[in-house]
Amino acid sequence: MHERNAELLYFADVPALHELCLVVVSVPTDCKLGSGKQPHIIRCRELIFTEQDILATPSLGHGHSVQIVMPQSLYKTGRLQSRFQKMGLQAEKPRRVTPAIFQSCYRYTLLAKLAPGWNKVGDYLVQGRDFVTTNEKMNAICLDVTVTEKEVCLAVQAHIIRSSPIQLADLGVCRPVWDAFTRDVHGKIAEYSICNTWCHILPSMKKGKIVNLVRQIPEDSPFKTYKDMKRYWKNTYGYRLPDTDEGMIYYQVYFKPIGNTLFTYPLSVVFIS
Repeated sequence: MHERNAELLYFADVPALHELCLVVVSVPTDCKLGSGKQPHIIRCRELIFTEQDILATPSLGHGHSVQIVMPQSLYKTGRLQSRFQKMGLQAEKPRRVTPAIFQSCYRYTLLAKLAPGWNKVGDYLVQGRDFVTTNEKMNAICLDVTVTEKEVCLAVQAHIIRSSPIQLADLGVCRPVWDAFTRDVHGKIAEYSICNTWCHILPSMKKGKIVNLVRQIPEDSPFKTYKDMKRYWKNTYGYRLPDTDEGMIYYQVYFKPIGNTLFTYPLSVVFIS
């Protein structure tokens, strides 16, 4: 359920775009972070939170790269280029900044810095660092960013939404199978025992199909421990997962466009369709 209010518009001046430059940096595929952990997103967020004079966004459709907008004066110092080298990043020559590029980098940087106070959930930003574990009503906003040569426009609409953690009834697993699963620390429930297998995964709410429910992180997962998984979700999306893995259930999910690879997610980021 959700309630919504009227949209509000906020305007601000844009820095002189001709005084800025765009630098695209590539993250090598052999990065020690591991390709399965989206290293370009982690590196992008690392730069956003440690370099106050830049705007940045992970590139879409261009491999593991990051687009960075910075003042030309900063680029000319060479300081960031030296840092890129130390981080193992390969920087291209600077380019002109367009309103579309500024908009993309501004929006991603803004959302990164709003978390965990406001967290991306599909088209919403939901308030509260513990939103993944609550079933109470929550404040949320829809935020649209538009940039022209002269100004930034933020369109904000307030909402009240509610989302609940997955319950046994949502999955359609029969009680004896579920009871046996919860008693066994190495328990597993296969797809044929799950009636409702379609789900959505935070933060994009992309649709996938549940193949297995497991009590332990699978050996072939890029995450070896819950602590490792918890750190990844914080560094990549700003999400704060529950502090401990006590009673945690993991979902192995299949996404048709990607192929046969199974991805493992903790209970708190999975929503049933």
